[in-house]
Amino acid sequence: MSLVEWLIWFAALFFLLGVVFPLVAWSLSYYSGWRRLAERYPLTGAFPEQAHRFQSLTLNGVRYRRVLRMAERPEGLYLVPMGVFSFNHPSLFFPWHELQIEEQPTWWGWYSGRFRSMPQEAFHIPASVKARWTPYLRRAVSTSLEPEVS
Repeated sequence: MSLVEWLIWFAALFFLLGVVFPLVAWSLSYYSGWRRLAERYPLTGAFPEQAHRFQSLTLNGVRYRRVLRMAERPEGLYLVPMGVFSFNHPSLFFPWHELQIEEQPTWWGWYSGRFRSMPQEAFHIPASVKARWTPYLRRAVSTSLEPEVS
């Protein structure tokens, strides 16, 4: 390959990585609702070191397949895309009481859910993720049902 051919390949690669990929990431963040969720549920602290990697979730029809890190803690759910997929996708934190998940799976075996404060934003999770979330969700519901003692 000549120097000119190398420069053309380099320019094409730079264009893809510097222009196309950020544009696609911004589009996914916008259309999935991630940006809107980040305004309502930003992660203000540090993301936990111990987390499940290569997790999947569908957010408003945009599939995040095996590109997420999820950490379940008693206080809530931590969520962030991994590596280059985190561009224009800020880390999120959802208190458990904000998540609402259907009891019955959809026909393809995933579970539908919504955010209580933002019901227009819908998500789907696989059964394995729902199994991990269920104890925390039950605890959040039972805590919110207990009367306050003054």
